[in-house]
Amino acid sequence: MKHFIFLMLMVYCSSAFAQRVNPGTPTSSIMSSGTMSLSGGNDSFVFGTGIDMNSPKYNGVNGSPFLNQDYIPAYVVFKNGTKYSNVPVKFDMLHNEVDIEKNKELISLLGLDSVSYPDSNYLNMILKTGYPSVNKHDTNSIYQIVAQNNRIQLLKYYHCAIGVIKNVGMPDKSSFDVDDQYYLFNKATKTIKEIKLNKKSFSNVIEQMGYSKAEVDKNAGINFKNEKDVAGFINSMVL
Repeated sequence: MKHFIFLMLMVYCSSAFAQRVNPGTPTSSIMSSGTMSLSGGNDSFVFGTGIDMNSPKYNGVNGSPFLNQDYIPAYVVFKNGTKYSNVPVKFDMLHNEVDIEKNKELISLLGLDSVSYPDSNYLNMILKTGYPSVNKHDTNSIYQIVAQNNRIQLLKYYHCAIGVIKNVGMPDKSSFDVDDQYYLFNKATKTIKEIKLNKKSFSNVIEQMGYSKAEVDKNAGINFKNEKDVAGFINSMVL
């Protein structure tokens, strides 16, 4: 009888342990209890401290450091190959990081490869790391892939800073100011170049990357000061 009871206890413990270490089908949620899970189990990932919007240094600052004000369910891929779907995220432009909520605080996800989700303006928002260092950005810096073809990508870096406007005899006003910075990435040579949204800058960088400017010159109807036009042009280019 004692052997039977001991055997039953062993079976129960083994079953309980298996349930703990096997999270099952990857699903993502921020639970009502305040606990956080990327995969429905005890996930192992590295995170940092996210922005604290209750900090006094942000008091009175107009605007927002977030690309989207609400959490958006996203497909998240880490550099180690781990993938999760439906992770509610916010992109903090001020610190160039992707945040999630844990215990009513924001934490930043480290070691990201990419984050993607449906977007009304871009159809599919893709935030990506892994590009060469340029202008004080490194391989962990997050860019948006605005457009791409078989050879190049048009990238956008959301440069956000707190700007202050001084008024004589009036209190200073501050706001989160965003300056969009654009880059072209050559897939073949793994090089990245900053561009301005104008035809001259675009043509020069294309030529520096070893491609002909003829494709650019023959498209006189393209407004190279307009991101949407440039993106459409790149998507249709055959280099």
